[in-house]
This record gives sequence, structure tokens and C-alpha cells, in this order.
Amino acid sequence: MLKYTQPANLKAPPTAGLKTWQPLEPPLAEPRHGLDTVLVDKASHLFAPDVTALELLSWRVHTAGRRRKLVDTDVETVDYLAVARTSGLLELRNPRTFELLWQLHTRITCITSIHQLAGTRSALALVSSHGDVTVFTVRVFENGRLRIGEPQRDRTSDRPVCLVEAVDAPPKVFKWGEPQPKLTSSPPPVGLHVDISRLFQTPWGPAFVGSKVLLVQVSYDIYVVVATTQGDLLIYTHGGICVHHVALHRPLAALVALLGGSIAFTLGTDVGILNVPQWDHPIQLCTGSTNALISLERDVHRPSILYAGTSAGTVLVLRLHRSFSQRQPRAACSIQQQLVPQDQPNLTDWGEVTSRATQVQLASLKRLVFVVANRTFAGYQLVDTNVARRLFATDWNDRHNTTHTKLLVTRDKTHDALVVLSSRFANGSTLVVVHENLMVQDAPHYDVSWVRAPLMVLAFASSNDAHRTATTKTAFFMTQGLSEELVLTIAGFLDAASLCRLQQTSRQWRHHIVVHASTLWQGLTFKELGINPPMLANDVLGYLGTYQTAVERELRHMNEVKAPYAALEQFCLAEPADHGIIGMFCDVCYFDDVCIGQAIARQRFGAMAMVVVQQPRHVQRFRRASHYVGPINFVPLENPHWPSIDLPKVDPKTPGFRGYAYNLVHMIPGYDHLKPTVVRAILKNIMVFDSAEHAAAYFTMSQTLAPFVTLDNAQPVYELGFASPLRGSLSALSMDQKVHTLTRWRDNTRHAMAYIQYGR
Repeated sequence: MLKYTQPANLKAPPTAGLKTWQPLEPPLAEPRHGLDTVLVDKASHLFAPDVTALELLSWRVHTAGRRRKLVDTDVETVDYLAVARTSGLLELRNPRTFELLWQLHTRITCITSIHQLAGTRSALALVSSHGDVTVFTVRVFENGRLRIGEPQRDRTSDRPVCLVEAVDAPPKVFKWGEPQPKLTSSPPPVGLHVDISRLFQTPWGPAFVGSKVLLVQVSYDIYVVVATTQGDLLIYTHGGICVHHVALHRPLAALVALLGGSIAFTLGTDVGILNVPQWDHPIQLCTGSTNALISLERDVHRPSILYAGTSAGTVLVLRLHRSFSQRQPRAACSIQQQLVPQDQPNLTDWGEVTSRATQVQLASLKRLVFVVANRTFAGYQLVDTNVARRLFATDWNDRHNTTHTKLLVTRDKTHDALVVLSSRFANGSTLVVVHENLMVQDAPHYDVSWVRAPLMVLAFASSNDAHRTATTKTAFFMTQGLSEELVLTIAGFLDAASLCRLQQTSRQWRHHIVVHASTLWQGLTFKELGINPPMLANDVLGYLGTYQTAVERELRHMNEVKAPYAALEQFCLAEPADHGIIGMFCDVCYFDDVCIGQAIARQRFGAMAMVVVQQPRHVQRFRRASHYVGPINFVPLENPHWPSIDLPKVDPKTPGFRGYAYNLVHMIPGYDHLKPTVVRAILKNIMVFDSAEHAAAYFTMSQTLAPFVTLDNAQPVYELGFASPLRGSLSALSMDQKVHTLTRWRDNTRHAMAYIQYGR
């Protein structure tokens, strides 16, 4: 069994599929079928040695009037065979006839690999020999109409790629009319036109040469994941900015994208899983294979199934028992079975095979998996999770005498899906052989790939459609029967990211959210930040501006107390049983009004970083044990001489008087016993007024003197501040982790504001 380093729940939750498969025959001990009964040869072509990279691209075509309904298993797609040459040319060819359809100049010399985004956006990435990754968006026009990709937006970060002036022979269009006499830079009124724009480029260097690259889409954002041979895992986002870097100290042999923005990668005999949007969460590791894992592939029909190729030439079928896109502390997975492409009579345990494999290529279609292990090209039909039937196994190298073989497939189709094998000869030329899948699957299914909606909503629709016709609209399941109060209640439980994603789920939900935007965003600001938002925070930009201000304020506070706080943390770890440290004064209390807290912080700046301890002996022990030489003020809680400070009564109708600071302060749960002692001694009888005029008028009338603060003080904000919900959410982290998390939150907020203001 494949197990985690920590105890895990091995009970797998039941899954409900939205597709009914035809009954299959029980597995056979020996393969009965041959290659010709599963795949049929369509075409082959020998490319010159100047070809450096090949990739099979498949994009869905925009269909007017598309909606949730029972559809055929195949969707309308356009397939291209992308061919990169040493000069930087990128050719798009018909994969069934190798006919040249389009040609682009990428300005990238020596492209080593091509990667397609596995998501709703039509994007691809080109990796150069220097290790840098350039991400492009692709738009395909048919007779002037956009059929693939997103509409063009004027963005300063996008750089259009120059097209080749002309080709010797005008390329013909597969299935789509006749082209213009030569390629142009604007969509022609008739024929085919392909337009590419550059989004961003990642840095390059010697450490990135030979790295594994993966494109991941989360909502609308594109992330580039780079795994180096030195064991470094880097995540880049828009603009080529590295948002996460972790050193794993072991080379990563393979990367694959999972659902929910998660990725899986191999670390020797382990499989690591990381959620890209939540990169600060720990990496989950699965162990159990006795041989090194050198390749990974995800089943396109069952997201919980992974195929892992081993150095022994076998393939392990792994089952993920929980969704790694959610914040789960641990998850369980197990080995369901082992596929053996080559006949190995000495098989003893999982992966224990006598021969060794230098390469194992994997490719998955619906209910099918193809394997290239050294010389063997094999195909399997997945009957059940733990039952597979080998359809064929043939010696590919004997037929073509090649040195390296790459396996490519089109994922969105079944009966006419392409299986492409590209083989590299010793002289540098590349032979590409294209097969077409003959396995037919005609059962209807629910097309859910086009919409970002919760799966439970569509599952609910599928259970009710048993009593309805397939042409009935199902959009009413989202909002019909919900009152305005109930809509606000449901939306009130969501965070900012979920609220934005909900607008993309349904037009009805978007209408309700736009109408009640002011109420929702102001309520969210108060719930998450604990402050009464200004009137300008009535939309998502106002919320982000308030959130950014709060994060920057917390970041200034953390940087100010970082050194003494780190010394206190080190002392607490060295003396876990009797360190006596209770906390800093600024961390144990707070004010509802942020302006009042800032005014009090300016007034009592010397006491903000004061450390509360249990007894005076704890102060002495810290001084002897710590090497910190900076100033730290301590106040022992064990003090029989706490001062008695009176708070004279003030008429509540006094203009501009807010109250005494001691009466306005609130304690963090668990520190209430500090209010009558430490907090009262520090805040004394400080009075809070709206303005200096109100304070002067009161003291002139009462003929008394007392310390006071005003909210109209124009002095700069003090670096230290009182406790806040943001600081409370980071209480379990160390000081270095707090600073790192706040910095990431600040950068993400700035990116989100620019993303909304200036377009995607």
C-alpha cells in the first residue's frame, strides 16, 4: 500500500460519476487484441534534424448557445501538431496529413519543449535551451470570427509576435475554407488566421536548463511551475514574478496537473502533491514504491487516478482518496494495481522487476492508457479501478529502430482521438507516426468542463433530469426560489475569492451580487478586518484598497518588532515548561476604531512593545539566556503595588468626547485578567476626543487636566499597532513566516487591483 509519512484516513469517500459506460468483458490473463484492433495508422512524416520540439495541441471551438445539457461524448475541437525549429519558427500542421496550416516566428532560438495549458484558456508555453519559459495566448479566427481563444484586449504587458511575411507554398486550412494568398497580421475576412500574443517570460540561467515545466490555470490566472534538476520547485505568475520557491534537494523527474490547481511531482520513490494557490501549505508526500518514479500522468476521466511510471519499466495505478485542492491536513492514497507493458516473469512485489527502464512515457484517454517503456509500446483498457486489460504490446524499436520515443495524445475526444509517437533517430531526424483511436464510446454525459460551477450543483441537476427532458433549461437550479434576504445570507458566508468566483458561475448570481455590492463588500471588510469600512469600500476595489492598507500596517508592525520577537521565540523554545512569557502589550488588546488605536499608539509608544511576564525571575532568566542586545521593556504580572487610577465621570453629552481609552479597549480572549492590572496602568486615564477643538473646549470648561488624544492628529502613523484579525490569523506561525505571508498577501492584493483596473 502507498502510505503517507503521517497517519491518514484510508477510507475513500464514494464517488458519483456523471457518465454511464457500456459493460465491458472481464479481463484476460493474456492480451487477445493487437495494435491494429485498437489504433489505425493515419499518417507518418520524417522531419529534418532542425526540428527541436513537437507537441500535439487540441483546443475547443467556441459554440454559440452552449449550455448545460446532455451532449455527445466528443466535443468539437481543432487539433494542431506544433513543430518548433532551431531558427525560432513555430509551425502549426494538420496532425492527420502533416499539411502546413500556419507559421509563426517566436523570436526564441532553440526551443526545447512546447507545453499546452490544461484549462479553459488557450495558452501555450515555449521553453528555450537557456531554461526560460515564455507564455503565449492563442487566438484562431475563421472567416473573421473568433473560434478559439479570448477576445483581444489592449494590455501593456502583452507583446504581439511578428508573423512570417510569407511561405513558399500557401498553407491550406483543414476543414475551414481556403486561406489568403499569404499570411497577414490582421484577421482576414475569409479563411484561417492564427494570432499569438506574449503574456510573460520567466528568468533564465544555468540552473534552469533541463527543467520540467508545467502550466496550471487557477480561475483565470496562469501559473508556470518549474522543477529543476537540482531539486528546486518554483512557481511563477503574471509578469514572470516568482511567488514561491522551495528547495526539495532531490531532482524532480515528472510533473502533472491535478484538479483544483494542485500539482503532483515525483521525488525519487515518492509522489509529492502541492496546491499552487496555497503554496504556503505543507507538501504532502506519498511513499511506498520500491523503484524510482520517472513519469506521471493523470487519468482524464477519473481525477483521483494517477499513473506513475517506474524505473523498472512498470506503471503503478495510484488512487487519491481525498481532494488535494482543499485544505486537508493529510490525505491517503494507495496503489490499486501494477501494469507491466513488457513480459516480466520475475515479478515479486510492487515495482520489483529485474530489468531497468531508461524512459517510461504515459498518455491517458477515457478508459485507456498508453505506455512506452523502453522498446515496448502497450495499451491498456481500464475496466475498473483495480482491473485493467492489456489490449496490445508491441516492440516499437524493432519496427522503427529509433533511440528515443515521445508519446502524445488528444484528450478531449474518444473514438477519433489521436495517438502520436515521435521517434528521434541517431542522425537527428524525427519520425512522427499518427494513429487514430478505434474504441467507440457513445453514452451521453453532462458537459461540465465549460463552466466554473460547484460540481454538487450539476450533480443535483443530473438527479432531477431523470424526470425531465434533456432540452429543459437547468439554470433555474442556481437561484429560483431564493429570496433577496436568503441570497444575502448565503453570499455573506463567502470570502472575497469565493464571492468573485460565484459571479462567474451564473448570471443570476452575478446580478444579485452587483445589486448588493455595497452591502456585501462592506460586510466582508468588517468581518475579515474587524474595522468599520469607509463609504468608498462599496465594491471590490474599495475592499481591496482597505485590505491592502491593513496588510501594509501589519507588515510595518511585524518588521518593527521582528528582532525582539525572534529573541522571545527562541527563549520560549529553549524553556518550554517555564519561560513565563505572556505576550506583548500591543498583541493582547485592540480598539474597534482603528483611528483610536493609532492615536493611543502614538500617545503610549514607549509601552507598545512592552513584554508581560509572570514573575521578575523570568526577566532575569531571559537576560542570562538570550544574546539579544537591543532594548526590551518587561512588566511582571506579579506586582503587589499596581497603581490605583480613578476615571472621573464625564457627561456623555460632552461634544466630541468618545470616552476613556480604558473603557474603549477590548481584550483578546484569554488575556482578560490583564485589563485591571497591566492595561489600566499603561492606558491610565487617557481621554479620547474627535478633535483638538473639542478637547480644548472641555478642559476650559472643566478646569481640569488629563492626558488625551484626538482623532484629527496629523502626525504620521506609529509603526506599532494593536491586535487585529489579520494578526490573529497568523498566530500559529513564526515571525519569519508571518513576514513572508504578509508580504505575499500584499503583493497578491496589488496584483488583484491592477488585474481589475487594467484588464487581464
